[in-house]
This record gives sequence, structure tokens and C-alpha cells, in this order.
Amino acid sequence: MSTMLFQSRVTSCFIFSDQTPLVYILNPKSGCSTVLGYMWQVVDNLRDTQTFSGDPHGAGPWQRIADMPAESVDAVVARSTFSIVRNPFARALSGYLSKIGERSQQDLFVWRQFQDRFGLPDNAVPTFDEYLEMIEREPVEMMDPHWSPQYFNLLQPVARIDHLFYLENMLPAVEYLQQHLSGRMMRSNIGFRDARTRLDHFYTQSAIDRVSHIYAMDFEMLGYSQDITLQRAVKPIASLEGRPEGLSPMLKHMATKDWQEKLAHLDHFERLNGVDAATAMARFCCGGEEQSRMRAAESVLLSSPKNWLVLREIAAMFTAHGQHEKAARFAAAAESVHQAIRWRKHEMASSGDPGPAIDSP
Repeated sequence: MSTMLFQSRVTSCFIFSDQTPLVYILNPKSGCSTVLGYMWQVVDNLRDTQTFSGDPHGAGPWQRIADMPAESVDAVVARSTFSIVRNPFARALSGYLSKIGERSQQDLFVWRQFQDRFGLPDNAVPTFDEYLEMIEREPVEMMDPHWSPQYFNLLQPVARIDHLFYLENMLPAVEYLQQHLSGRMMRSNIGFRDARTRLDHFYTQSAIDRVSHIYAMDFEMLGYSQDITLQRAVKPIASLEGRPEGLSPMLKHMATKDWQEKLAHLDHFERLNGVDAATAMARFCCGGEEQSRMRAAESVLLSSPKNWLVLREIAAMFTAHGQHEKAARFAAAAESVHQAIRWRKHEMASSGDPGPAIDSP
């Protein structure tokens, strides 16, 4: 798990207001426009304001985690949480049509990012198959939320989601929202645009195979069949348990203003959920206080990086602090990696191929 990218997704998907008792875990292309619009108007009614102009994706009345007091986190985490999911075949096509294939000239933000990432000209219109081939090469955590797998938008496996609803059967979600939010009646045909009715036109066998691969965990976790003719979930689930402390350490890290406390909450989150090599390496190499670097160093070794110079620097740091056992571990890891590099360079030289300059950090 990349802690930094996970934190970014929490920022965009954890939706709440001080006026309502719910937390919405936003999952784009799954009815979110209607849900956001409805919740915004409920907040307007409660505040006796008229801030909703018809665009649910504008700067809504939602609280920013970074702006709330750290002591409020536990109360927010205790709220009822909900989200809505969608058949991966229909959702993948919906994301393509709205942001790429049939993009609006008034909504080009996602397209510009996609265009830059894949080096496409302004007038390019990739086919659905070409689009899937491109995003299949992306790491999940780097994907735009409109087409990233739903489990990542749902902040899994960390977040607790008390009520999980399915776009193909929205009546339970409508009843839940109207029960918990005092506002106008909510229509029950949320989110049904024409994507699911156009599956036959866009889905080749290659596209079916790619979507089945990219969203394999969504199919399994959310109970959908990889038979494209079956749009409703065959094994729906009602909730997601998450991990014991859930999002609490991450939210406290984001809300706390004191840097020592922020680091302590982040360390706690990483101990519970693991940390990727890139995050660990960045936290070590960015410098800062020695104690912080030493905590990050532990994660570097656990993440098994291949940069022997950094491992050697960590060994020297622990030696300087008299922690000789830890120093020996990092020194041994550095020597192992360096020996493997030397052996690889020797084999390349023997074959006449100088190879890349892999000895550099």
C-alpha cells in the first residue's frame, strides 16, 4: 500500500458534513452525482441556505479532514458509513464514455490528465479497447477514480462500510438516505445513463477479458459475475468490515496540526496496514529529524528495496546511534544487494552487453 496515494484517495472519497449523521464513501461512476446533489440539498435545507446550483461536483458543504479538530475524528469515524457500487462492465464503459470517448468540451479536466499521461494529441479519441489497454498498464493507486477499481475508491481493506448498496437495485439506498436525512424525496432511478444499454456495441471479447482482469477483485469482492449478460450482483454483500482501527489513525494524521503527533499517527497507520517501498524510501531520504528517519528506515528494509547505497547509509546511521544489531541487518542487506548487482554486471560484461548503469542509486 502506498500511504501517500491512499491518503490522497481518502481526501477525495471520504465525504461528510457537520449537518448530517452519515459518511459517504464516494465511488465515482456509481450514482455519485445524484447522491452528492441530494446530500447537498439536505444540508442547504438544514442550514436554511441555497448554495446548490445544480453541479454536485462543485465546492460543496463538506468538511475537510485537515480543517477539523483531531479530537473530533473518533466521533466522525463512529458515524454510519455507506457507499454504492456498480457492475464493473457497465462502470468501465461509463467512465470511458463520459471522460474519454464522448467527453464534453465543458468537462476536460480528466481528459487532459489522461492525455498527458499517455502522450495523446488533443483530438485523439481512443477506442474502448485502446483505452482499456492503456489503463491496464497503470498501477491501481495511480488510476483516476472514475476508472480505478472500486475496492480502492472504497478505501479497502482499511475502511469500515456499514451499508453497501448496488446501483442496479437502488431502492434500499433511497430508503436508507431518506430515513437518515431529512430532506425532499429522492428519486430511485439514480445513475442509470445509457452505458449499460450500449454494452453490446462496445464490448469485444478482448474488452471483456481486459475488464475481467483489471477489475478482478471488484467482481470477486462485490459479488458480480464475469458473465457480461448478468448485470445484477449474483452474490451481493451488505457491508465491508474493514480493519480493526479502520481509518482512524489516517484521519488523525490528517487532522492533527502538531508534527510529532502527525508522525506518530502515521507510524501507527503504517504498522497496522503496511507501507510500500516508495513511501518508506521517500520518508527516509527526505531527511528531517533523525528519529523520524530511523522509524522510516525500518520500513525500508521491510519493503525490500534494491538501492544498496541507501541501505548502507541506514546501517551507518544506526551504527552512529549505537544500535549495532539493526546496523548489522542493514549492512548485510546492502552487501547482499550489492553482490547481486556485481554478479549481474559480470554476466553482462561476459556476454558483451554493458547493460544499464545499475550500480548507481
